[in-house]
Amino acid sequence: MTAYAMQDMTWPEVKEALETVKVAILPVGSQEQHGPHLACNVDIAGAEAFALMLAEKVHPLAMLAPPLNYGISYHHMLFPGSLTLRPETFIQVLIDVATSLRQQGIRRIFVVNGHGGNQSALDIASVKMRADLGMRMSYTLWPVLGEMSIVKDQNVKRHTGHACIYETSLMMHLRPDIVRDEALAEGEMQPPLYGDVSTTGIGGFAYWNEITRNGAFEGAPEATAEIGEKIVQLALERATSFVRQFAQIDVEKQSLMHFK
Repeated sequence: MTAYAMQDMTWPEVKEALETVKVAILPVGSQEQHGPHLACNVDIAGAEAFALMLAEKVHPLAMLAPPLNYGISYHHMLFPGSLTLRPETFIQVLIDVATSLRQQGIRRIFVVNGHGGNQSALDIASVKMRADLGMRMSYTLWPVLGEMSIVKDQNVKRHTGHACIYETSLMMHLRPDIVRDEALAEGEMQPPLYGDVSTTGIGGFAYWNEITRNGAFEGAPEATAEIGEKIVQLALERATSFVRQFAQIDVEKQSLMHFK
């Protein structure tokens, strides 16, 4: 398959591709611990691999932009190997990248996010891009596009979401080189920091070591590449459908701030 990947192209190649490109696909992630069995680049490694597959599927409507490797990871900082941006820095980098893309004629960005801690900041960035730049930014925590259906199908009762059975399975499929098979671990879960408030909507900020002693959620020894492939294929199907529609939206219809 073919894909436009900006970082691998010359400027004349990019210029020619821009004749058909409507959407920039931007992978974002984080640099943070993922238990004893996954490398610290899991979130961006998965996002980048998935984003490339997506760019191939929607070619020539989209161009893959270089990844943003760092994210908002304060909650993992007590584990070595974790690095974080401030939320305002993360948002401003996104705005600066969007400004550069707008100058080249791209006014739609689809962010393939691999890290849940970025979601709130992405929401703010999408509002600012539309209000201040006249651009549209959509984003997804991409594993969720496929993971939730797989969880339901398999009737999983374990904790999921970080270095768990599903994230480990995804890496076994996409990036087996960053999985430490000999170290696959169950999460060493801590008692709930705020007691049993799972059905109340009440919570608070917790560092990851207050949730799990070894940095992982439950179930990694049960992970398989086959589970990972199922998640990826379902997520890819859904993301492909969305991006093709997103490429056709009228970006001239702006928010009230732009009405005259």
